[in-house]
Amino acid sequence: MSLCGCWTQLSDALAPSAPKLLEDVPRGAVNNKCPIVLVHGFAGQAETSDGVRYWGRSHGDIADKLELAGHKVFTVSIGPFSSNWDRACELYAQIKGGRVDYGEKHSAHHGHERFGRELPGLYPEWGEKDAHGRIRKVHLVGHSLGGTTIRMLAQLLAHGTKGAPIDEDPASNSLFEGGKDWVLSVTTISSPNQGTTLLDGFSSISDTIENALAIWFAVRGLTAQPGATLFDPHLDQWGITPRQEDEGVSAYIHRILGSRMFAPGFKDIVAWSGCTEGAKEENAWVTTLPNVYYYSISGQCTIQTTSDEGEPIVTADSNCMSLELRAFSAFMTSDFTTKLGFPESWKANDGTINTVSMASDGHGPVIDFDGRSLPGHWMKLPLLTHMDHLTIVGSQKEVDPTDLYCVHAAILAGLPVSGRNGTAVVAPAELVTRLKQVITHLNNREEPESEDAAQTWYPHALSQDLTSVGASPTVPRAEPW
Repeated sequence: MSLCGCWTQLSDALAPSAPKLLEDVPRGAVNNKCPIVLVHGFAGQAETSDGVRYWGRSHGDIADKLELAGHKVFTVSIGPFSSNWDRACELYAQIKGGRVDYGEKHSAHHGHERFGRELPGLYPEWGEKDAHGRIRKVHLVGHSLGGTTIRMLAQLLAHGTKGAPIDEDPASNSLFEGGKDWVLSVTTISSPNQGTTLLDGFSSISDTIENALAIWFAVRGLTAQPGATLFDPHLDQWGITPRQEDEGVSAYIHRILGSRMFAPGFKDIVAWSGCTEGAKEENAWVTTLPNVYYYSISGQCTIQTTSDEGEPIVTADSNCMSLELRAFSAFMTSDFTTKLGFPESWKANDGTINTVSMASDGHGPVIDFDGRSLPGHWMKLPLLTHMDHLTIVGSQKEVDPTDLYCVHAAILAGLPVSGRNGTAVVAPAELVTRLKQVITHLNNREEPESEDAAQTWYPHALSQDLTSVGASPTVPRAEPW
């Protein structure tokens, strides 16, 4: 029996009337043992100060469960507020090891330090040949902004900065050389692959948001004790670090608030990478690579009805959408979305990301996943119809997504490391059947008995720290995307 199956049976998060799934996850053929790298989204971190994991949350650590099922898994922590570029550079160094290099030209253009932290490397042998002469590769899996970050990393590895707005010298760092076929698959989960209209709306109040973040960093730095680990913004390149022993309070606040990162209209930040205009700019050079298998997992938590005049009406589904995301969802389902020029279909969302945007980058070929996997294509898994943005990573106690990760990991293990040449890889029928069962189960879950039961668990990294320094509990919380 698969240990993933055991964990699912033991989970008390499933409703008593939930249909019993298969006893275990069919393994299928294991054609590669490439590690799975889990990459968090906006405002996220691998683990909170109280020990709660980003991947799994209310249901324990998904990485641990995948490890018990025989997969090698790495969970990373990179800049929660940084641009996809900076996050991709950090991700590369965190996996391979070495000093983070954001690029000489990129850093000079945006006004931050070129080099970041020195990291030991989770998988230093990445890119080297194994005993059989095959390149050691990885499966990159990203939730929300993590999905767009891993796509950029795969692009940089394959082609360096060719086509990017800022072209780095290939000889300056191995990341910018190109020619690295080091990624076997990319899986984006509820990711803004074509951006989110939510951040388009935030652009009108971006100054307010940036000022709030700047003040929070200043307060956090002033109150942090040496060695404190409540929340790490990974913004050393911007000088966003705790106050130094010989630094006066006024000098410290001036340093933080004066960071170019918080300048109006600035692009080297998460808000640009996540909005539709920023995504369009990045997708112009971050392509669907021919040697990589792409998978997208999409969710929505909205319903469509028809007005008396026959017009479509899209609203948040209160049976699955947490209260804290409903205001975001309502904004995205408003006429604001269509006034931007997007079709009515873009109103469907999960409380943070437009569902249409999750499917692909809008350029690469897309196929509905039926068990066949083709390199250079987006395999779109069946839609999760009652899934808000954080439930997919385990935020709701009543909804355990662990089986979905277990089945998908088994599918990834069946991909050949080399010799693809555009040939389709077909997953075992039993594995495909199990995937359909898991998704059907998640889509047909029972309605919560109360409003409290529908609430999502959030890591509240920002609000926890604000509360710890006596800030008002009404301060808006930054949710991980």
